[in-house]
Amino acid sequence: MSMSRFKKCKLGILAITFLVLANTATAQDIHFTQFYASPLTLNPALTGKMNGDYRLAAIYRGQWKSVTSDPSFNAYATPAASFDIPFVFGKKKNNAIGAGILLVNDMTNNKRLNTLQIQASVAYHKALDKNFNHQISIGVQGGIRQTQIKGSEFLFESQINGLGDDLLITKDDNNTIPAINAGFFYSGTFAKKLTAFAGFGLFNIGEPNQSFSDAGESALPMRYVVHGGLDWAITEKISLLPGVIYMAQAEAREINFGTNLGFDVSEKPGKEATLFVGAWYRWEDAISPMVAVELMKRMRVGVSYDVNVSDFNDATSSRGGFEVSLIYTGRIVRIKQANLFCPRF
Repeated sequence: MSMSRFKKCKLGILAITFLVLANTATAQDIHFTQFYASPLTLNPALTGKMNGDYRLAAIYRGQWKSVTSDPSFNAYATPAASFDIPFVFGKKKNNAIGAGILLVNDMTNNKRLNTLQIQASVAYHKALDKNFNHQISIGVQGGIRQTQIKGSEFLFESQINGLGDDLLITKDDNNTIPAINAGFFYSGTFAKKLTAFAGFGLFNIGEPNQSFSDAGESALPMRYVVHGGLDWAITEKISLLPGVIYMAQAEAREINFGTNLGFDVSEKPGKEATLFVGAWYRWEDAISPMVAVELMKRMRVGVSYDVNVSDFNDATSSRGGFEVSLIYTGRIVRIKQANLFCPRF
């Protein structure tokens, strides 16, 4: 096959993908490979769950730029940012309420299909014992989800064959629906150097109508998330951090599992530095090597790259998507705080 025909083939596959996306009108939610680097999109119960006074988190995912030779074309781009803070209370400072705000902008087909989410989160964190060895958290999240579409730049099935009753969008349009989520999280320290954790989240509660037509109805399916992992200090310098996440929405299923190794590369006390390296596998989709650096137990920067191993590899040439993440946990005042375990990644 000639190079020009191969490029046309790739663009054809991409066009079919966007055709499906347009017809389903954002039927599936976003997902991140570095899921623990974006705690408020993973589970509302993680709001305020940190060892610090506040947390800033930002992540960017870019995907499938290889399907076109145009360097300015973004097939998929998803930036997200959040800010959250814990309010500790109780005689022994063993409970907390977390509050936060989340902003996500999911851009598809070079911004021809754009979904913006703005949500506020609140969570309650309860220690089950005086030593903080076991903790549970529950959280809720609410806000809006606005979808904008440039209808004149999409091609629908009914426009191709003149059959069917697909909604014909020939102009720019948008809709705004409520976004309500909830979650639960548990963490337990079972040995001095071993902590296990697990969580469960529900997204798009109530399955709001996301149709662009006043006469039509298209429910946004509820998404279910189950995640968990271990934080095991093998030695004073090396930690093992395996994890897994399972998501289900309508007929779509996703499972992602893998592990990171953390290496303490500190040169002297008070100058903590940890290097994380690992690899993750999204079932029948991609292998994702990643690396991260954490400084002073406050700032962490991570980078990952998805290498496609699915059938879509013919269009992407194994080049799936990359992510870059940043988390900063800061302190305002030095007071006694609850030890709110937060998953490392």
